[in-house]
Amino acid sequence: MGPSKSDKWIITLTVMIGTIMSALDSSIVNVALPYMRGSLSATIEEIIEFGATASAGLDHMERSAEEIERLTKEAQSIKSGLTARAQELTKKRGAAAREARFRGAPKLWHRAGRLVTGGPERWAAHAADP
Repeated sequence: MGPSKSDKWIITLTVMIGTIMSALDSSIVNVALPYMRGSLSATIEEIIEFGATASAGLDHMERSAEEIERLTKEAQSIKSGLTARAQELTKKRGAAAREARFRGAPKLWHRAGRLVTGGPERWAAHAADP
């Protein structure tokens, strides 16, 4: 069983569009090259070399963009790993603080660069100390 009638039309149109585009590209190049030669005071070879160099530069920029995208994804994965670790440590710290309270450990308060036990009511006594 071969291609249907509609498939034949699609294939024919695709080939026709490709042929028309090729002819259009050739005519544009044939019109543009002499104009570029005159305005740039360059030979055809220099213009073609410039086009090849520009094309290589675009390829390099594309590779650089891919590298930036890869590094961004890597940084995001590192960030999510660090965030998870920080959350884990925060939970452990909270659990340790709750355990210390249940064991009756004295509370430590920070006042003027010194740790003071007993809470704010003892601050007044320590505030007078030099």
